[in-house]
Amino acid sequence: MEEFSQKAKKSFKMGLDFLQKKAKETVDRTKLQNQLSKAKEDKHQALITLAERVCVMFDMDTFSPEELKDSVESVREFQQQIVSLEKQLQEVVQGDEPPPDEPPQT
Repeated sequence: MEEFSQKAKKSFKMGLDFLQKKAKETVDRTKLQNQLSKAKEDKHQALITLAERVCVMFDMDTFSPEELKDSVESVREFQQQIVSLEKQLQEVVQGDEPPPDEPPQT
């Protein structure tokens, strides 16, 4: 009977550890997805601002690439953020899946 109790405790602990790991992975994935959405929205807004500035410069016949460098750099930074976040998200998602050599645990 004591052996059964020990096995039950061990099984319960393994289940609890599994649930804690999955909960952390879900939180991490959700956090990265939210950061990715924000970075994409920020990039979109930066592109709109850049386009508006270009239009105003052309309308005023005062186009100056030098004055656009800060806006272009902002767009590039957001793009780098997006690439980095997508990579991190992919790593988290791949961490959720069992390796192909290992059969899923039941």
